[in-house]
Amino acid sequence: MRLFFIFFFSTIIALNVNAQRDYIEVSNEVKDDRYEFYGINTSSRVITVVVFFPKLQYLRSTSRLPFVAAIQPGRKRLFQLEKDGTGTPDFSYRYWSFYGVANPKVKDVLYAMPFKAEGKIKVMKVQQARELLGQEGTEGFRYYSFRLEPGTVITAARGGRIERIVSDNQGNDNSLDYTRKRNQIEVRHKDGTLGVYQNFANGSSKVKKGDDVLTGQALALADDNSKTGRGSLIFGITYLEVKVEDDRDPKEWSTLKYVHPKFKLQSGEEYIDFSKEYGSFVDEALITQEMSKREKKKYLKSKN
Repeated sequence: MRLFFIFFFSTIIALNVNAQRDYIEVSNEVKDDRYEFYGINTSSRVITVVVFFPKLQYLRSTSRLPFVAAIQPGRKRLFQLEKDGTGTPDFSYRYWSFYGVANPKVKDVLYAMPFKAEGKIKVMKVQQARELLGQEGTEGFRYYSFRLEPGTVITAARGGRIERIVSDNQGNDNSLDYTRKRNQIEVRHKDGTLGVYQNFANGSSKVKKGDDVLTGQALALADDNSKTGRGSLIFGITYLEVKVEDDRDPKEWSTLKYVHPKFKLQSGEEYIDFSKEYGSFVDEALITQEMSKREKKKYLKSKN
């Protein structure tokens, strides 16, 4: 069988790591000779902030500097500066920010196939456009394309919280391989990684921002041009790596990394083999694998 490739427009991915200064504010308040720093995130997504000090005199921080932390939507206390020595305290600070949770401890968990269907389907490799032009691709780039029938239910491969939805942007021109016109749902997992689901029918989203979803829960419906190989569900798991280096522009501190997921199947556990076809499978163990005892008890009670 011929192996099809989905060509992925790499700048879509890059949007996830650009600095987000418009949605984050870092400020400080003076309390009993201490400077308490706060971060305010006005977006609906998790944002990592880096706070650094070009000048810091007669003060010490309660946290390691530069300060790096992920801020959920809302206001969060970050750290404080305390007087150190007999001189007059003086400081100046700057901050930079990126969408995502920086440097998460990626958990070794199992994923479900991101669809609900009776039969088996073909999984294809997603390839970046620049690779096809003979240029060097992003290191470790890993996305999958699932050739779903129109109307197939797209499901969460792993539980988490809906962080972002683009639900009415799907293009109708099947001849366009390099396109930004794709619907997208992003699910933030407990360990800070992000599940990205692209290409689904306009208006078919079954979730909203802020929803908590379980493994196997419906997210949207497959696009009606998926038979062409260009409308298939595109799925991948990413996370943000941030390395603060004084001699580099802050824009270059972040890198998007990719998770190589292992899927749970009826036949066992397996990394995707592009020569095979796969069916959907979700069981109780897969749904509850990351739940606390309390969460699991509540979930099982709700099922009875």
